[in-house]
Formats: sequence, structure tokens, C-alpha cells
Amino acid sequence: MKSDLSRHKIVITAIFIFLSGTSIMAGAVSFGNAGNAGNAYFYIIGVVTWVMASLVLTAKPDDRIVRLSYLMSLGFMNVCFVDAEFSIRMHNLSSKIIPLYQFFSAALLPCVFVHCFCVFPFEKRVIAKNRWLLFILYIPGGVLFLLMALFYLLGYPYRREFFLVQFTPPLLKGGGGISPIGMISAIILLGYSVLGHICLLHSAFKAQLDYQRKQAKWLFIGLSAGLAPLTVLVTVPMTFVGTGFKPAPTYGDIAAYTLILIPICYGVAIIRYRLMDLELIINRSLVYTIVSALVISLYLLTGSMLEVVFESASGTSQLIVGVPRGVISGISILIAALLFAPLKKIIQNIIDRAFYKEKYNYRQTLLQLSRALSSILQLDKLIDTIFSQVTQAMQIEKGAMLLWNNEGEALIIMVSSGIPAEAEENIKFLKDDRFWEMLKEVEPIEFSDKLISRDYLAQSAELQTVIKFIFRPLFVPFVAQGDLIGLLVLGEKLSKDRYTNDDLSLLKTLSYQGAIAIQNAILYEQLRKRTEALEAAYNKLRETYQESYNTTLPDASEGDLDVAIAILADKLSQVDKLKSQFVANVSHDLRTPITSIKGYVDNLLDGIYGELTEKQTRNLKRVQNKCDELISLVNDLLDLSRIESGTITLQAKDIFLRELIEEIITSIKPQTEENNISISFACESGLMVSADPNRLKQILTNLLDNAVKFTEDGGAVNVDVIDKNDEVEISVNDTGIGIPESEKQKIFDRFYQSTLTTKRITKGTGLGLAIAKNLVEMYGGQLKVESELGKGSRFYFTLKKTKKMNNIIIDEMTDFLKSWRFPLTKGG
Repeated sequence: MKSDLSRHKIVITAIFIFLSGTSIMAGAVSFGNAGNAGNAYFYIIGVVTWVMASLVLTAKPDDRIVRLSYLMSLGFMNVCFVDAEFSIRMHNLSSKIIPLYQFFSAALLPCVFVHCFCVFPFEKRVIAKNRWLLFILYIPGGVLFLLMALFYLLGYPYRREFFLVQFTPPLLKGGGGISPIGMISAIILLGYSVLGHICLLHSAFKAQLDYQRKQAKWLFIGLSAGLAPLTVLVTVPMTFVGTGFKPAPTYGDIAAYTLILIPICYGVAIIRYRLMDLELIINRSLVYTIVSALVISLYLLTGSMLEVVFESASGTSQLIVGVPRGVISGISILIAALLFAPLKKIIQNIIDRAFYKEKYNYRQTLLQLSRALSSILQLDKLIDTIFSQVTQAMQIEKGAMLLWNNEGEALIIMVSSGIPAEAEENIKFLKDDRFWEMLKEVEPIEFSDKLISRDYLAQSAELQTVIKFIFRPLFVPFVAQGDLIGLLVLGEKLSKDRYTNDDLSLLKTLSYQGAIAIQNAILYEQLRKRTEALEAAYNKLRETYQESYNTTLPDASEGDLDVAIAILADKLSQVDKLKSQFVANVSHDLRTPITSIKGYVDNLLDGIYGELTEKQTRNLKRVQNKCDELISLVNDLLDLSRIESGTITLQAKDIFLRELIEEIITSIKPQTEENNISISFACESGLMVSADPNRLKQILTNLLDNAVKFTEDGGAVNVDVIDKNDEVEISVNDTGIGIPESEKQKIFDRFYQSTLTTKRITKGTGLGLAIAKNLVEMYGGQLKVESELGKGSRFYFTLKKTKKMNNIIIDEMTDFLKSWRFPLTKGG
């Protein structure tokens, strides 16, 4: 299998070298014979486009989309490079073959254009389901090329205007009509151009990732702006007016010079929106430049040596024992292609060692990690240390560390960055033979379709969630003695650089040492708990012994009633704890099947398993809505359970309140617009507080949901933020039905349902206000309510302001003024 893949790469490399070399050499001859600057201009456009596509190819040589893009740029370059009179001026065999190569490019370029944008930046659903459509795409282009080749070999005259080729058959000689070949060529060119632009426009709106949408947008702008004038001012008139049509010089210049927009917008998509990794490109470009120079030198040297040997043996430069000279060139190309891969590997290793020699000090990082791993025994602290040191050293923004849950049935997130709290609850990797076998390789695994199939990805809601929040995740399994201990998931670096060999070596070493350290910490934790349990049992036994032998039981006169009450209160407290534990356990057990059900329903609605009828879609959407309600209920129960048990933690950060409130209101607006409820907020710009953003968002969302629920159609809801020296007061106000005096204290109780109702109110869980109240109290504040029956309600609480706020604003203003100092001084 591996040898087949190597042979495939050799063939592809040989084809690309041959096509690129042919285009460059033919274009160089045309460029040298160019009679005006216009021809040179087209040559430069072709070169720039081809160079950028070549750079992308060096970064991702195995990527199918990149190869298609390269072929598309090669065809575009070929059309721009070689002028139409090439075969007339040059009277040799190669000059007769070059036009065929041009016809091939002109006929198949539209097909490659559509193919490329059917799979870039993501494969369109209709193509994924019907692969045979890609073969159908190439049939018109293939037929057109055969017709062009036939007319050319039969000696019919032809002419080319940009991408359009026209032959003049005998029946049209002396006439002004358009040739049949020209008409077919124009129809294919126009039709495929429109289809390709539609695919690209679809990607600009439907791609899941923001940078992919921007890539598609810039490519669409460049191709549309670059090709539209050429199509409107030259191709269409020339095609449908007749062969005698000559575009006006002004129109021709406009159409020609707008072509420069294609490489410009391609460059923007590359540099600004990660179509390729620039730092990696510098590395790869250097490698490919050296390798190409060596291969070309070997090609020329081999060819020269073979010619000398053959000429001395045969006495002629054309044949050697019946072998044409062209065969010598073929042998030279094959030798160069065979040597390309091993030479590239050797040069790549040399360049990597020089390129990354001073960049990273991973020995120091590994030393720090080793010290931490050997000195920390508390499991939580150990996990935090591993995660924080790795993410800081490699400058990674998003990631997560997962360990086995108490039952040992699934990996759950212990610490994370960049993943919302609600999403963390849905990420739980159950034991799966396929995924587990890959993780036990003890090698960092980068996500790709080669490692994880589309079918498996479609069935794994957890993996889909990881990929949604952690783009291009790198999985680092922590394995000790063949057992999977934990899993470190890392996202992209802030610099967007790829993981280097040094990175992967560090992570591989860490995976082994970290697994042992985590095992030790778990054993230490288990030992500590057993020791505490033994101590508690011993103390209990000692107290029982002392009470039995040294204490006289009190009679009724000494307060036996108080004792009975105390015992009853203790039992009630135990029952309450058991109830809370029961709710937490049931919620935890419910979450996994609900998440799985929702994952399958989402896949069905996305059409992964085939098209659905309207009735099936409607019913599945009902199931989807119920799953969302159940997941929301389970998350609320788990949050409340963690709050009451004291296991929830708040990660305080400096938050701009205005942006946070604006985001929440935007998410809730569809619900308010549906019920004709106006929603607004008032908050000073730049006002900051110190709080956990996810939990503060949860508090405000619960309060706003409650306000909208109890407000009649046509009412109003608003959020007010008041600056009060060292703290801010946040209030959610509504014009709803209000709260009776008798219910004001009860509404914060768990599961409490109000006796009042509106036309829209459906039964809720009664947990939203209870969770909000408990979270506010964790910040040291109080959630209060003011309400009058029939006149609405006002829920409010306070948070401490960030003391650095004024300094930040001043610093920003200082930077702003500095940026304007020079132009203002220069302008007087």
C-alpha cells in the first residue's frame, strides 16, 4: 500500500514538473518575442498566479483541493503565457505540440474551475452524495478538446482571444459567422464560469468557519472583477456578433487590465485569511527552491551525458540504435522525478534543523514540566499545571484536558480554555474501539479525514463539538503501561503556525511522563481518602465507646424533646442531601443518551443519511426541540447540584459589560421579535467588571428569559447598568404581569412555579432564578427583586468594577493620539 502511494506521488510529481516546465519554456519564448508591453503584462500575470499556487502546493502537496487549485492556475498561466502566433513563428516539432497543450488548457480549465469550487473550502453536499457528477463535469471539456485537436491536425486556421479558441472551417471562409467550435467553446466557458461562481458564492455564505467564508469571498471578488469585463466586453460580443468583431481598444484594455485583480485577491485570501501558513511557506519555499535547482541540474546533466554517449555511439544527434532523441528527454525526466522525493526529505531535514534552531527553547520547557510532574501530588493542581504550561509555552488559545470519570466509563473535561461551559457538558468520550486504538498509539494525532473517517465523525457528537470549538485539534494521549490515563486536546497556535517536529517531540515525552504523574496523583488521592475514611471510622468508634460506657442518657426533664427534634432535623438534612445527590446522578446519567439522540437527529436533518420528506423533517425538528429542552434541564440540574455541593469554580476575568450584554440580547432577540416585545439596554462604553464571563452570561440569560416569559405581547424588557463608584448595579426590568407580595421570597426556591400566567407561558423547570441567585451569592452579592402586581418587575444585583478600567481607557487614548501625532504635526 505504501509503495503504491509512493509510485502515485512520483507520477503526480513527474506530471507537474513536465507541465510546469513546458508552460514556462513556451511562455519564455513568447515573452522574448513579445512585440509590445501587453504581451509581457499577460506573462507577468500568469507568472504571479502560478507562483502563488506553487507556494500553496509546497505547503500542502498531498491536499486534493490544493492540487486542483494548482492545475487551475497552470491552465490560466498557460493561456496567459503563450501567444496565438507561437506555432506560426517557431517551425519545429515542439511548436506544433504547444498549441495542443493550449487547447487542452482552454478546454479543460472551466471544468477544473468548477471542480475546484465544488470541493473548496468544503465539499458540497450534492457532490459528496453523487461522486459521479465530477466525471460528468469533464465530458464537455474533453469532447471540445478532441474537436479542437482534430481541426488543428487537419490544418484549419485558428485564432485565440484570451480563453476563447475559434477555428474557421471551409464553409465559413470569407464569411462573417462564428465557427461551431467557437460557439461550443463560448457556451462551455460562460456556463462553467457561472456555475463555478455560484459554488464559490455558496461557500462564502454557508462555510462553517469564519476564515473559510472570507477566503471564498475574496476569491469570488477577484474572479468576478477580473473576468467580468473580459466576458462582457470581449468574449460575448466576439462570440455572438461574429468572427469579424474586434473589441474597441479601450474595452480591450479594460478587460485585460482587470485580470490583475485575480492574483491580487488570491494574495489577500492567502496572506490575510490563512489559505496558507506564511512561515511554513518560507521554510517550504526554500526547500523546494533548492530541490528544484538540484533536480533541474540533474535533468540537464543526465540529458547532456546521455546525448554525448548516444552521439558518440551512433554518429548522429537524432537517433541512437533507432531510439529518438525525445526518448532521452523522457528518461531524464523520469530520473529527476525518482530523485525528487529522497532529495526533498534530505533537504527538508537540513532546513528544519537550521530554521528552528534558535526559535524554541523546549529543553527549558521540558525541564520545567518534569520538575512540576515530579513534585505535585494534588490531581487538580497537577492537571492545571500541565495544561497551563503547555498552552503558554506553545501559545495555544484553545484546548482541554480530559480524564476518566469516577466510574471509568468515559473521558470528561477537567480543565479547558476557549470552550463554553455548556459545551463542556456535552464532551464526553465513551469507550470506542476505533478511537481508542488510535489514541493508544502514544503519538500526537492531528485531526484529518485520513485518520478519522466521515462516517465516524458523523456518528460522534462529542468529536463534532470538539472540532466546532477547537479548530484543527491535536489529540495527545497520555498512556502508561498500555492503559489510556488521559487525553490532552490542543487547538491552533495563536500565530497560526503548524506544530513543528520539536513540538511533537515535546508532547510525546510529556504524554508518557504526564501519564505516570497523573497515575501517582490518582493513587495518592485514593490513599488520602482511605486514610480519612479510616480516621473517621476510628473517631466514630471511639465516640460510640465513650457514649456507651461513660454517658448517662438524659430523661424527659433534661430536654429529651430537644434531643428528638435535633435527631429529626439531622435526618431531614440527610434526606435533603440524598435527594440532591440523586438528582445529580440522574441528571448525569441522562446527559449521555440525550446528547447521542440529539447527535443522530442533527445528522438526519443535515441529510447525511439521505434526503428526508417534509413530514420526516417536521417530526425530527420536534424531537430536536425536545432534546434541546431536556439538555437545558439536565444542565440546570447539574449546575444547581455543583453550586450546592461547592464544586463549581468561578474563573474571574476582566469583562466589558456593554459587549457581553449586547451579545446576550442579540441571541434572545428572535424570541422577543416573535412575541412583539421590545428589548433594549443602557450601559456606558468601556465599563468593566471582574467576573466569570460564562457564569455572568448565564445569570443575565436566566433573568432575561424570565422577564420575556412573564411579559405580555407588545410589552418591553430592558437592561440597565448603573455605575456606583467601586461597583456597578445591573438590573433587568420588564413591563410584565408582576409578582404578588406572597411569592417574592418563594420565586428563588428550587422548582418553584408561579401561580400567575400569561398566554405564552409554558411550564418551566423552576431552576433559572434559583441558579441565578446562587451564582450572584458566590460573587458575594445578593439578587433582589422589586415588583408590583400588574406593573412589571425589576431584578437587580451588584458586581465589583475592575480597578484597571480607567488605566486601560487612558492607555488606549494615548495610543490613539500617538498614532495621529505625526500626520497632525506634518499637516501643521
